[in-house]
Amino acid sequence: MYCFRCGTKVDENTMYCPHCGANIKEEQERYSYPPIKKQENIDKKRINATHQEQYDYSLKYSYGDKEELIKEYVGKEYNKIKNTKFSIPTFLFGPFYFLYRKLYTIGLLWLLLIIIFSWIFPTILFFISLILATTFTYIYLSVVTKKVEKIKKENKNLDKDTIKQRCKTKGGVNYIIPIILIILVCSIIITSTYILIPNYIEPKPSKKDTTDSIKNISYTIPKGFTKSKYESENYKSYSYTKDDKYCNIGIEAYDYKSLYKDAEEYIKANVYVSAEDTINPIDKITLNNTTWIHMSTENEYQTKDIYAKKEGNTFYKIETRNTKYQPSCTEEYQKILNSITEREQ
Repeated sequence: MYCFRCGTKVDENTMYCPHCGANIKEEQERYSYPPIKKQENIDKKRINATHQEQYDYSLKYSYGDKEELIKEYVGKEYNKIKNTKFSIPTFLFGPFYFLYRKLYTIGLLWLLLIIIFSWIFPTILFFISLILATTFTYIYLSVVTKKVEKIKKENKNLDKDTIKQRCKTKGGVNYIIPIILIILVCSIIITSTYILIPNYIEPKPSKKDTTDSIKNISYTIPKGFTKSKYESENYKSYSYTKDDKYCNIGIEAYDYKSLYKDAEEYIKANVYVSAEDTINPIDKITLNNTTWIHMSTENEYQTKDIYAKKEGNTFYKIETRNTKYQPSCTEEYQKILNSITEREQ
């Protein structure tokens, strides 16, 4: 008899083929080869297969050479990948190249690590990239080999050409998932940059006088002042640092409806005063032809001036500080206060 896998002649009691190592009994059961021939004046009759017939049958219905199936699975770049010691696409494109090669589990885990740790441990991620680029060929071909074995087992009753086609269909590359993820990641990066970067960029002093507003009042901020990046619809602040002088002015506007009856009640309720502060009498002051309530406090370190005004349900408050051991900012503050105007509604 002959080995159904490779066609080598073997003894009847041989368990394994001495040439290819195939299990003779399993191969016989798998193929159940019943060669049929026509003889003159005789109906179809089963006869023992010749060596050539068994060999031809083996070529058609055996699993075929494993490397041949792996090559079908990988595609036209098989030889290049097989001989690659350092995968440049892996190093450059990271998890996206793994996803492109249908290594979904590793690719997604790697992408998740990058998202979580890129800002904290970038050096570690760099070394991971080096390691995966170096071991890509081994990882990829190991996974492909397992997938090919699975395809062979699931299609053991099919001929070699069909199995090769199944390997080719299951393998190859995937363009869609990497492209979708690249677009998604780029969108996240752009959105995060738009939201987060401004918080890390320190604003610079203005080079000229600028007009700003809050609610229904507008005012002019002199050049040299820096607008705080932590502003809101209801609060804005500006600082000035030059020649040992530090100035800071805050302007806020809130709608309190009937919570406070007038600006004086509002200013008393919304000014923090410590036990060390001395409170000066509340008075009225005119700022650019508009009347404001004024209150000032002082201690051994600083003086603080607060101006308040009610307009409809909106209460406006302006707060300035002068540190006693630094030059006074009164002149700078006064320029802003004198520029306040009510906008037409």
